[in-house]
Amino acid sequence: MRAITDAGLSCGVFLAPVLPGLTDRLADLDAALRAVAAAGASGVTVVPLHLRPGAREWFSAWLAREHPQLVPRYQQLYRRGAVVAPEYRSWLAQRVAPLLARYGLDRQAGGAARGVDGGSAPAGIPEDGDRDFPAGSLPSTPPGQVRRAAVVEGEQLTLL
Repeated sequence: MRAITDAGLSCGVFLAPVLPGLTDRLADLDAALRAVAAAGASGVTVVPLHLRPGAREWFSAWLAREHPQLVPRYQQLYRRGAVVAPEYRSWLAQRVAPLLARYGLDRQAGGAARGVDGGSAPAGIPEDGDRDFPAGSLPSTPPGQVRRAAVVEGEQLTLL
């Protein structure tokens, strides 16, 4: 991250997954966000655990074995499926907002906070557009099109 920011590029971080009752303690979030800020991040998006099929079964077995006291809470928090209940997302957003502000990680284009309430975007996913990227940092080929590399004897081919 430091090399990226020293090169003049913005570097955002996804702090994920935040595990309810395990990695959402204020001290743990504070330490993580302090370290991310010290490394030069320009912003952070905090994302709670998603429990999609496959991962859900594996994680549930691990949780029952290692932290059985948390099983009822997880059953309640993930009652709707893979995404944690809205109440937890709101609670987590309120918990991290002051920390993001403290470390200067709460700004994105337009000044909106980067947290777990992503507005119209999926929870935890910022709606940054191409306008936030320095010139030349995005491919010039439009999405869905493939740029063909010239075949030159002894030259490595590229995918883009």
